[in-house]
Amino acid sequence: MSVVKSAVSLDGELHNRVEAHAKDKRISRSRVHALALEDYLRKEENRELLESWNRACGPGLDDEDRAWLDEARTRQEDRTRDDAW
Repeated sequence: MSVVKSAVSLDGELHNRVEAHAKDKRISRSRVHALALEDYLRKEENRELLESWNRACGPGLDDEDRAWLDEARTRQEDRTRDDAW
């Protein structure tokens, strides 16, 4: 794995929160940023996959199928929302 430096501009309050979190967890600010970006990208990829799947399966579904998909979507959102860092 190669490491690439990247500069980001943050709101002061967000920077302070990242700083405090990094200190509390005894990790670098860079690691906090990397973890947050990994989490964000994984959630976006999951959302895009689900939307693609819903577009492919959505039309012509009956009420039972729609209810199942809604429940699956809710479970997926719950599963990704509660992921630990």
